[in-house]
Amino acid sequence: MSAGYPPKQNNVPDVFVRLRRALRRSMVIVAAAVLFPAGALMLLLPGPGLLVIGAGLALLASEFPVVCRQLQRVAAIATAVRTRLRG
Repeated sequence: MSAGYPPKQNNVPDVFVRLRRALRRSMVIVAAAVLFPAGALMLLLPGPGLLVIGAGLALLASEFPVVCRQLQRVAAIATAVRTRLRG
């Protein structure tokens, strides 16, 4: 008997798992591509532009580790600025 008894049952073929990941990643990229220009327009027009741009970054950070690290840096800088402004 092996340590993996009973054998792991995988009903979903690997092709579908990879397809699902690729579709999810492409949907995230498309959604972020919509949020960034919308946020940029909202900086000029009435609306929560920085909030929408932040939402686009957070969405991209869920898929890309590089964006996640940059978002953490921005959050640390924003926290430091807020602390400095409050006294």
